[in-house]
Amino acid sequence: MLPDSIGNPATRIAQVMPAAQREFVAQLDNGPGDYVGMSILAFGKAILAAEAVHPNLPPDLLAMVRRFPERDVAESIFERLEDAALSKSRDRSALKSYLVSSLGGCTEFAAADVDLSDIQLEVKFWKSCPDSHRRDLATILASVKRLDYKTYVTCLASVMLEKDQFVKELRVMLMEKHWGACAKLISYVSLRRSLGQFSADCWTMLVFAFVEEHGSFSSQGKAHMITMDQWLSFIQDFIKLTVPAAQAQLRDSGDGITRRRLTW
Repeated sequence: MLPDSIGNPATRIAQVMPAAQREFVAQLDNGPGDYVGMSILAFGKAILAAEAVHPNLPPDLLAMVRRFPERDVAESIFERLEDAALSKSRDRSALKSYLVSSLGGCTEFAAADVDLSDIQLEVKFWKSCPDSHRRDLATILASVKRLDYKTYVTCLASVMLEKDQFVKELRVMLMEKHWGACAKLISYVSLRRSLGQFSADCWTMLVFAFVEEHGSFSSQGKAHMITMDQWLSFIQDFIKLTVPAAQAQLRDSGDGITRRRLTW
């Protein structure tokens, strides 16, 4: 006679779920892993519906399944991962980290800067079916490596509210990857903020991130300024952007733009 554990639904669930999750996490290394991921989600929903087996399941397994994302959220995330793979854009590490920690069951893997509310902001943006200019701008923003994920998704939320003209202008400006583009961006955002536009602090943080990645306050940076007046104008525009709220989000010291460097 076969051991009772083989036919025990609770035992089979406790064995199958972690095996499927290991396969899912492995697939995320090379792709979106959407098929296995959505299968795990469906399995989790079935487990929650089968209340008769709940008393025999490990409490931590039930708690984990209850943390699974809603189906529409998961589908949107997998769509973004697929789009990123097709466009060969940078790895969507924040989205993958969230999937690993939720559907993958690896709660210890969840990075401190990956928050469900941030993930939901990005999902909300893409589910809103933004126009081509906003989609392009979002993709460009994602390519700014110095821009942290929380600031990135805050920018996405702001992009939906900004005027079409500003979205188009910012998109063109960020497509350039050199010091001159940094100066233009600083001047542009400074002007817009002085007119009561681009009021969200995320745009200032974007400027800082873009300058850190493509510019420098060294002699190499100043060499792109034709006259001293241009250099002084650039500094004045930059100072206008260093509002207290934005400064508070910067590091005290280290590489790039820091609070200490802004006091010089």
